[in-house]
Amino acid sequence: MGMALVRMLVRMRCQSWRLIMRSFVVALALAMLLGTSVAGDQFVAAFRLTNAPAERRSGWVVSANENSFVFRRFSGGKVRILWSDVLAEDRLALRRQAGLESAEIVELEIEGSRILFHDSPSMDGVLVRVDDKGRHYLRRHGYIYAFDEDRVRKVEPIKVLESDVFSPEQLYDRQMRRNPPTTAGQHRALGDHLVRLGQFESARRHYKKAIALRPALATSLANDLKELDTLARDKVLSQQLKRVRRLYRLDKDYERARESVHAFAIEHPDRRRSAQRLLEEIEQYRTEELQRVFTRTKHDALRAVITNQLRQRLTLAAARSYVTGRMADDIKAHMKKRLGISDQEFAGLLEAPKTGAPHWATYHHGSWIVSSRARKGKRTARKIRGDPESWWAQYSDSETQGGWLRAYAAERLPKLFEVVSVRLKDCDRCGGRGVLRHTSITGNPSLRGGHEWKDTCPRCFRAQKFRSVSFR
Repeated sequence: MGMALVRMLVRMRCQSWRLIMRSFVVALALAMLLGTSVAGDQFVAAFRLTNAPAERRSGWVVSANENSFVFRRFSGGKVRILWSDVLAEDRLALRRQAGLESAEIVELEIEGSRILFHDSPSMDGVLVRVDDKGRHYLRRHGYIYAFDEDRVRKVEPIKVLESDVFSPEQLYDRQMRRNPPTTAGQHRALGDHLVRLGQFESARRHYKKAIALRPALATSLANDLKELDTLARDKVLSQQLKRVRRLYRLDKDYERARESVHAFAIEHPDRRRSAQRLLEEIEQYRTEELQRVFTRTKHDALRAVITNQLRQRLTLAAARSYVTGRMADDIKAHMKKRLGISDQEFAGLLEAPKTGAPHWATYHHGSWIVSSRARKGKRTARKIRGDPESWWAQYSDSETQGGWLRAYAAERLPKLFEVVSVRLKDCDRCGGRGVLRHTSITGNPSLRGGHEWKDTCPRCFRAQKFRSVSFR
């Protein structure tokens, strides 16, 4: 009996709760449909915030001003929300509903084109024109790009955003022509938007016009105008530092870059720490660039001194003696002349770890000359041996001899070069065995079989491998 009474009370309570909720939903729907205010100047609103664009919030807007609005949820409780925290499309609708017209630069879609290329991805923008030679001119982010006819595969008409076509300055000019601000609120809203775009002087003009139209805004905009001075000064300083970076990164003029940084530190004492960091950045960049040039010049010098020696028609013994003797000094003298740096700086770069992409050089068919397994000496009728001088005279072309000397120098001059790896390849004559097998079959059919013997490979002379060296 008791349990039956409890079930009946619970059923009645649930039905009453459902009735209340249905009445509330119907009233809310009617209010939203008719656009009627709930109390005074309040109105029903639904919007999304920038930090949660998938969640739509519904309730009443109690009051609103140029910076924010007071929002009351249907479930109770009030909260003040900044206009900048609301999604752009919902913000514009809410501000119009609250009687606050906005002069923000609105993202509009315009007629554009998509150019498809044969050798690269597509590019969107506005096709300005196509000249007599078939060259296509496309406007994108405020710049005009030209593409030859043979690169263009297809042009498709699409819709593009104005911000993808024009620069911020061009967007501002189009906005001023399309919808110029007339009220204090519009000038202030446009000034806020220009601050976000980094156009501080234009923002200052609109703030002053807003104050002229509504003097009561002078107090609230005073801090914004002071902040504009700081932002404009920071922008000028960043442009100066950008010019300094151009000096040493593009023009490679490190001396002028240092002088500019010292002048910047004297002119702006509060930025001395930034100037010091920039000086350290210049020195680090110069060192890295000098190391790259040092490595490139070293390999160029190696080729130059080898070419100069090969013109003298040296014997192999004289060439090997030159590599282990005067070659290092000749390379250093060639590099100092090219680089134009002090002896102390040159010594520091020489002792630094070797960097850069590895270069390859090969002994090729002359690998047996530096092999301990090869059989060397004068060739006889019974023994096949390799004669280094004969091989050197036979392969007298500059490419073969130059490659051999480069590989030899890389392994004999450790202070100048670092061997990264050695690659061994089987001899293409004996297949890496070092010997060749011969078989003599007798002409007498009564005798079976024949005679087999092995000879030294006449190409590798039992060295078995061709040697290539990777160095830097």
